[in-house]
Amino acid sequence: MDLSMTMFSASRHEEFTDIRWFGDASLFTAEPFQHQETLLAVTFCDIFVISRTMVQSCIQDWPRITHMLSTFAKTYTAQLSSADNPLLPDVQAECRENALSQNLHYIVFNPDENMRLQSLKNREQVSSLAKLIKRVVRGDLEHVDLPDMLRQSLPELDAQNSVYCSLSEPAERDRAESSCWTVLSLILGSHSDFVAWQPPSSALTVGQW
Repeated sequence: MDLSMTMFSASRHEEFTDIRWFGDASLFTAEPFQHQETLLAVTFCDIFVISRTMVQSCIQDWPRITHMLSTFAKTYTAQLSSADNPLLPDVQAECRENALSQNLHYIVFNPDENMRLQSLKNREQVSSLAKLIKRVVRGDLEHVDLPDMLRQSLPELDAQNSVYCSLSEPAERDRAESSCWTVLSLILGSHSDFVAWQPPSSALTVGQW
């Protein structure tokens, strides 16, 4: 049986059967967010009410979840504060989705499956990192080819389909790649490659090398 509700106000009317949240911003704000529209059950449906005290009781023993929710709440309420009409359900829903998309903790728990499958596919197609290191040690790779070979051997460093892309953390991807490149530079004994990622003003000198 389809379970449906109607939401209506003076300016619009909408019937829906999916899960909706109303007034959830009140869990994170000092002043409650008053729902501005009327809900009417068209068929049998379930309505659950959750209070701020209930949320606190659920998360009090889970520091990681508490931090995730706290980070989400700050982003969510900030977006609502800057919205033109934060009381509208559609505006709240958009702000909620935007806040989730920026929450790294949430993304880790709910990764983009397309990104994960792409990384796995890449891993099956490329040579292993061990083979790359052996070629570096033997000296049968041109230095100019190393960055691309490194990214092929470590799909996590791919500039388009890596986990860092799904987390919107390009700077972290660059740091990871720099760390790998540093290790390869040590294997190569190449000072110029070692300092390639370092700011000229604070780069390791040849004497320090």
